[in-house]
Amino acid sequence: ADAADAIGCDVAQIASSIVLVAGDDPVVVVTSGANRVSMAKLAAECGVDEGDVRMADADEVREATGYAIGGVPPFCHHGDRGPVPTYLDDTLTDYEVVWAAAGTPEA
Repeated sequence: ADAADAIGCDVAQIASSIVLVAGDDPVVVVTSGANRVSMAKLAAECGVDEGDVRMADADEVREATGYAIGGVPPFCHHGDRGPVPTYLDDTLTDYEVVWAAAGTPEA
């Protein structure tokens, strides 16, 4: 809501890049600011049990993407482990313009 207020857009136009760990592997879910990630759906997509999906900690986020929490962009991840699978909330496609982080928590 703070980002949407600062930009002057709808919360649903905010693309939040959330880093999770599914099994042993990091994944990025780019979701609309109006939605939440379904751990059950992500687990099914990744072929793991729901209990094996969790939020990545700050070190895991930086290792997986090369960015700090709050600054993870929806693409161009350049972490230590190579390419990171990225899933997109298709409700973002309802908007002509969406806003996302651009590499730092302030950009």
